[in-house]
Amino acid sequence: MGIPARSPEDRAGSRDAARLLPWAAAVIVIAVFLSFTLSPNPVIKISGVGLAVAEVLAVSPFWHIPVIEDGADLTGVFGTLAVVAVLLGLASAAFRRRDIAR
Repeated sequence: MGIPARSPEDRAGSRDAARLLPWAAAVIVIAVFLSFTLSPNPVIKISGVGLAVAEVLAVSPFWHIPVIEDGADLTGVFGTLAVVAVLLGLASAAFRRRDIAR
């Protein structure tokens, strides 16, 4: 009298549940992000200490990008965009020329 072996059909349910786990985590993260960004004055309470969302969002590198005013010198920005466009074109051409056995 041993433990009966599980068939592959029995294990399929647990694999399906494991596939849904990352999606559920992503939905939760997006919901939390939207709730913080869309509320007028959100505050996170962490163990009794109020932490403003601005302090949490300041972790993002995009938070520190300055506002560009009228008449600002944008030559550096457009120069960087030109370099990126050239490198992207070279990478695309090299990608098409790769040697793959068919």
